[in-house]
Amino acid sequence: MLDIEPFRPVPSGTISISANGTASGTASLGTSSIPGNISVRIHNGGPSTVFVEFDGVATVTANTTASMPVPSGAIEVIDIGQCTFAAAITAAGSTATVYFTKGYGL
Repeated sequence: MLDIEPFRPVPSGTISISANGTASGTASLGTSSIPGNISVRIHNGGPSTVFVEFDGVATVTANTTASMPVPSGAIEVIDIGQCTFAAAITAAGSTATVYFTKGYGL
């Protein structure tokens, strides 16, 4: 049987992006002190769907046609490997604050 560990945030591991529909916002998740893969808890604190991407380079961009959607008010926990940057965008005419918290487990 596979053991599933509950999500445990790392100290001071939260960053936010003020997403809008004009351009993809990007932020550094910081270097990882977590061995192996990193989990990230995503919270969409805004009134509209956001679209998110992760990568190891600062030029990562999110888009509204192929990036992962996170509905308004939703919380997702995903494994992002060793990615160190997050990007977020909303549909045109809307805004949202998206919180990303690094940690262990799901």
